[in-house]
Amino acid sequence: MTLFEETGAFRRKDEDALGAELHLYDLMSYEDFDAPGAVGEPLEVRRVWVAEFVKLAKEASRAP
Repeated sequence: MTLFEETGAFRRKDEDALGAELHLYDLMSYEDFDAPGAVGEPLEVRRVWVAEFVKLAKEASRAP
């Protein structure tokens, strides 16, 4: 069992995760992540993806 699997068991299944934080530094497709020696798109492009993801997540969290 991995550390993620072990600690994931402690999550609250019947409560919202108030105060939870996501620290996101990079975005890659699974194919690029899993390919030996590949990094996919240049870092500058991936950082734009991160910024767009954060913007959309903030907008979604404010939606009714």
